[in-house]
Amino acid sequence: MTLVIAAYGKDRSIVMCSDSQATTYWHKLLNTKKLYLIKESPALLLGGSGDPVYVDMVASKILKRKERSIKSIGAIVGKIFDGYSDREAKITESGLTLELIVAIVENNKPFIYSVKGVGSYRRIRVGSAGYVSIGEGMLWSDWLLARLYRSGLGVHALLELLVYVIASVEEVAESVGGNIQAGMILQEGGIWRAKKMKPDEVSDIKEKVAKRDRTLRNFWIRLSEDPKFERTFRQLGKSDEEED
Repeated sequence: MTLVIAAYGKDRSIVMCSDSQATTYWHKLLNTKKLYLIKESPALLLGGSGDPVYVDMVASKILKRKERSIKSIGAIVGKIFDGYSDREAKITESGLTLELIVAIVENNKPFIYSVKGVGSYRRIRVGSAGYVSIGEGMLWSDWLLARLYRSGLGVHALLELLVYVIASVEEVAESVGGNIQAGMILQEGGIWRAKKMKPDEVSDIKEKVAKRDRTLRNFWIRLSEDPKFERTFRQLGKSDEEED
């Protein structure tokens, strides 16, 4: 399966990340494409969970259409879902699993949508819970994001957070793995543009947040073993709250 996450950052920027592991029948595939840059401008990013063949089919059909609204994307997904035969459903036992995250610009504003296999969609609101996860690792992801996500994060801080979350979930979920894919929607010169990051750029970020995670673990041990250090740290925390 998979894990795809999208979240709002500062000034309505959007970051989307995914793993690249896919399980098809009895085969585990790494480096599967799950995050699609459909259009740089007007910006449109797509992340998919489920059978990679059907996710790729949705992306291909969107590319061929002139109208690329969330309504038309929902219609594409619904049509694919309806056309999925009973025979195929019996082969896979659980039937077609298809879910998407769409980051799209509408009326010059970026929005995140969660799209279900039947074609229904839900807009994710900007705010303290301005994120969404799909895939088998979503429960772990949502738990971490509930603890660490804050609205108004700069795009680079948000990117580091989503990469960290996927890398952390990979440690506990067998269905999540492979290289991390990342994309974003940013405003440049008054125009919202989508971009997809290069694999080596994402790898560098993953390495950076892994070092930070080791520092945090060591810090936790220090807090546990040294009461004086913990008291000093709490005082520093109170000072920061007073300044805010």
